[in-house]
This record gives sequence, C-alpha cells and structure tokens, in this order.
Amino acid sequence: MRVRVTNPADAARSFEEDFWVDTGALYSFIPEDRLAEIGLQPVRSREIILADGRRERRLLGEARMTVGTSGRRSRAR
Repeated sequence: MRVRVTNPADAARSFEEDFWVDTGALYSFIPEDRLAEIGLQPVRSREIILADGRRERRLLGEARMTVGTSGRRSRAR
C-alpha cells in the first residue's frame, strides 16, 4: 500500500513508499536511513516482542503516516 511518511515538525520533509500494512501492529518499522533523510531522529528505545516471540531493543521516533486520504500518527523505527 502506498504510504506518505512526513516529519511532524516540518511537513515539507516527507517521502512516499510502498508498505506492507498490518492493521494489528502497534509500531511501524521504517528503514532508519529513510527517516534520517526527512530529519527524523529517535527519541528513545524500547524492548519489543516480535510475532515469533523474540525480544529486541528498537529505537523509536515519531512520524506522520498517511494512507490513502486519512492521516494517522504512528511510532516509527
């Protein structure tokens, strides 16, 4: 699905990309280099449990993600 990822502090900085969308996911995972291109930096880290039961520590930041015509804020990294 085509998604626009925008820096919430600077709406002029964004990119569009095709994403797999999991409606039950709590977080969205986006390559760090793509987020850095639009000026997003991690704000904290958190241990998460993946679907297969593995635990990993991930960096978290915030981005605005728009799918179709509705915008929704989501944690990214």
